[in-house]
Amino acid sequence: MESTIPPLIIPGVPQAFLDLCKLNVEVPIKPESHLSRSSTLYSPTAPDFDKLKDKVDHARLTKNYADAYTDTHGLRLCIKGAKLPFTAVMPLGFANVDEQEPFCPLLVAIGVEPKKVTYEDAKAVSESVKLTILAEAGFDDVEVAIWEFETFLSSSGPKLLALDPELQGHLTEFYHAFTSTLGIAVAPLKQPGYEGSLGLFLTRGDDSKLLALTAAHVARPPWMFPDNKGLSLKAADMHNEDIVMLGYEANTLAVKKIQSEVGRLQQSIKNDEQRIVGLQVRLNNGAEDADGITTAIRTARQNVDMSKESIRQLAIHHGRVTGLMPIPDNRCIARVLFADPIGASSDGPDAHTRDWAVLGIRKDAFGDDFQGNILYIGILYHAGDKLGGQAFLDRMFPHYADRDGYVYPEHGLLRFRGVVPMEGPLRPKQRDAKGDTALAVAKNSRTTGTTTGWYSELKSLVRYYKFINVEFTSRELTIVPYDNKPGTGAFSDRDDSGAAIVDRGGRVVALLTGGGGGGISDATDVTFASPYCEVEKRMKEIFPGIRLLE
Repeated sequence: MESTIPPLIIPGVPQAFLDLCKLNVEVPIKPESHLSRSSTLYSPTAPDFDKLKDKVDHARLTKNYADAYTDTHGLRLCIKGAKLPFTAVMPLGFANVDEQEPFCPLLVAIGVEPKKVTYEDAKAVSESVKLTILAEAGFDDVEVAIWEFETFLSSSGPKLLALDPELQGHLTEFYHAFTSTLGIAVAPLKQPGYEGSLGLFLTRGDDSKLLALTAAHVARPPWMFPDNKGLSLKAADMHNEDIVMLGYEANTLAVKKIQSEVGRLQQSIKNDEQRIVGLQVRLNNGAEDADGITTAIRTARQNVDMSKESIRQLAIHHGRVTGLMPIPDNRCIARVLFADPIGASSDGPDAHTRDWAVLGIRKDAFGDDFQGNILYIGILYHAGDKLGGQAFLDRMFPHYADRDGYVYPEHGLLRFRGVVPMEGPLRPKQRDAKGDTALAVAKNSRTTGTTTGWYSELKSLVRYYKFINVEFTSRELTIVPYDNKPGTGAFSDRDDSGAAIVDRGGRVVALLTGGGGGGISDATDVTFASPYCEVEKRMKEIFPGIRLLE
């Protein structure tokens, strides 16, 4: 009789979640080109108001005003003139659960502060809005409702916890994207499709405010701010330019990564259970190596149990992040305090690129276990190949006679310790595998995660002109891929701008600002970066006393 494997059931894990993950396949996203690592633009997704056209005469309503469906400014003026303490003006439609047809296609709901508006005043305002604004604009079939309605901030902050590899174990990589541990993917709240990386944390020492550094073109996308005037301290106080962790794509990929792993674990369980069935048949038929088969069955069952436990943990994690993270406002962790205009630091031959912004981290953004400038090294990813801790050591300490400090960061977490001075990168003391002086560097960023590369001792003359309305030339630090072996991968890619580049001891070398290569191959790609010591010097002119948080 042929044995069959029963459907996978894991107590505490919804079957719908298992089915979702079973069908999920992780597809790596590879941009066609990346002249500027954060230059790819995304159009905001517009609400699909066309779905209402079967219930409301769409053409009639928008004939005189294209934004008729979304603009409530006129209503606001009317309500304000009536001195009504309103809290919100919302165009809404209503339907019963599980019914596709709405019983009220479109309604203007005006929220007012509870217990502060009499029935007579509410009725008067409702009739005024309907007769003097909506009817005259051709909305005579749209009703007006007055609600007692309170408004409040959607979140007190994401409360991101620090990464805990000791607790999360082999699942650490699936938690990292949703923690306060570097590198953190970020994007402007107003345009979360334009993404980059948060580089490092800063302090001024005179207060408890936590600051952070990223690239200016990440914090303030040039296409949104074509004047390239930057953002002064005074202007920042008047304009809230909020920053979220995980833009649209980064959030989607991080969730998809969890689902993909659960799908892989389910397949692993299926394979182990099929193996157990086959081994049990052999055992029942009197196979000679009964002890070996029994041991193999025990091992397979242990693998099944471990995979099920991993799925349980990932299901809890998935439910937490999908419950909190889908709305960009709920991922808001900072606002822009200052951004330098993008350009060259001077007209001289050694001018470097000024492309940096300082962020103020919200007090409620991180949990009490915040650990500061700790970079997640973990498992290195290169074109899908996993490299463990030994591979990291081999890359950062390639020469046997140059292994001062030869130790893998505990739990894969590298703490920042100081800054490499300008003469440091120019005269590195470390050595490559051949014994020549060289400086191996690493970073963790939004797109490529943890990568390693070599700092080139020669500065590159870089001309920027395509992604901002200003043309300038500067000398940049150059980072090249670690080697040209197939599958090794480029040091950086699109949306990695803003990441901090460090040496093997955790000293900050540079701020990643751009790259090039034309996409011919990963081995020919080059990453450009501004020396951190120069960026810090400029920051101190604006923020006296600012320094690396240690």
